[in-house]
Amino acid sequence: VGSFGHAVLRLPETLDRDSAERARGRRISESPAFDSPSDRWRYVLLRPARELMILNRSRLFRLLSSLAFFSGIVGSADITLFVYYVEEQYGFDDRDIARLFAIKGVAGMVIQTLLLKELVSRIGERRVIILAFS
Repeated sequence: VGSFGHAVLRLPETLDRDSAERARGRRISESPAFDSPSDRWRYVLLRPARELMILNRSRLFRLLSSLAFFSGIVGSADITLFVYYVEEQYGFDDRDIARLFAIKGVAGMVIQTLLLKELVSRIGERRVIILAFS
């Protein structure tokens, strides 16, 4: 919550005023006119499906989205099994598991803030993605 507040209140807008006004005007002109509230609800509910069509632009997008989906499923199962394993094999309690997740979280933040930019500049985005999924 604090980070969100900081981002909203303290960070400057990245678009200049002219670009922001053009984007706002384009968004308003592209939004459809609704005849009834049910048309608006239908538009709002179907919008995510329409926007997911970006995945069909190329084989790379389909592959990356599939990898991210299955990686997320496997990752969540891994975490669950890991918790059961360390509880059974090493006698970890809730406090120990919380420490492990805190260490994992801090390590993730350090990697994303310090290493990721350097990796992208050295080997490129494509190779970083390949490395991340390998």
